[in-house]
Amino acid sequence: APEVNAGSMADIAFLLLIFFLVTTTIETDSGLNRKLPPMEDQVDPPIIRQKNIFTVVVNKNDQLLVEEELTDIKDLRALAVAFLDNGGGVGEEACDYCQGARDESSSDNPDKAIISLKNNRETSYKVYIAIQNELVAAYNELRNREFMRLYPSVGLNFVEAEKKYDDPRTSVEMSEQLKPKLDVVKAMYPQKLSEAEPSSTTYKTSVMSKFKKKKGGELPAISTASLPDIVFMLLFFFMVATVMRDSTLMVFNKLPAADQVQKLDKKDRVMYIYAGKPSARYQDKYGTSAKIQLNDKFATVSEVGAFILAERAAKRQELQNVLTTALKVDSDTKMGLVQDIKQELRKVSALKINYTTRLGDYTQNIN
Repeated sequence: APEVNAGSMADIAFLLLIFFLVTTTIETDSGLNRKLPPMEDQVDPPIIRQKNIFTVVVNKNDQLLVEEELTDIKDLRALAVAFLDNGGGVGEEACDYCQGARDESSSDNPDKAIISLKNNRETSYKVYIAIQNELVAAYNELRNREFMRLYPSVGLNFVEAEKKYDDPRTSVEMSEQLKPKLDVVKAMYPQKLSEAEPSSTTYKTSVMSKFKKKKGGELPAISTASLPDIVFMLLFFFMVATVMRDSTLMVFNKLPAADQVQKLDKKDRVMYIYAGKPSARYQDKYGTSAKIQLNDKFATVSEVGAFILAERAAKRQELQNVLTTALKVDSDTKMGLVQDIKQELRKVSALKINYTTRLGDYTQNIN
């Protein structure tokens, strides 16, 4: 191939790099996944013995009551583990792998055990997430134990194996090996957690600087055969990894901390709802009480359903039944608004939700 002066090609490559460096946001949202109950009531709800229900209540002062006893949140995980692992059943309800006290007044087996979480509308969202985090941690602790007991050759605990399975870089062969093992352990300790109902950021647009060639002297002729390949590789990377934000945050959105989280890797399957106090520039007009933000505007609770239906309709047909609604709620928001949002989601059958958090120690939410 004839040799061509590569000066202009290098300029183009650098301009593209500057553009993407300024405008790119590589997001890795994560949080606590939940599934809301459908709106329709069961005709014949199952009869559940009281001893198989572990009641957790958070009042308007963010105080925690576990089985009607005032409890410190740092003790919640151990209490939940004791309940789930009790194994008090006999006969067909016996649990041969449970290692608990086998107290007849507590749960029969993990499949029967249900954790019921109730809150007041004035409960703070950050404390609610801290409690959710510790309840999930209780399940993960037991699942880790059983996974390592049953599959020691894997060299991973349950949480690590699940992360590896969810990682798109994991080979198909490895994923196929992990899936049945994960399913077995999930069935041993099914997560039955019932939720009873009771600074502005501006995203910059790049300004491309104009590069001028240095005058005087000729550039040596360079083969450009590999340069276009490099440019296209960079473009391909940014096209895959880039999230071009089309919304400007209008609310304060400091997310609560949690460490028992799962990543939301597939962005095309996620719909976002933001909630929090209006940021400083909007407070004169909208006040300081928590608001909902949908795309680039404030919205009322009654508008949530229509928003979800529109977002769902805009997705590809094969994705419409697997969508997750990510709730990106500011730590200081009260649970009343979150409950109202969840109720609207139930009305339009958007039952898969994610309490989006930042990765960190849950104690940051209560200190």
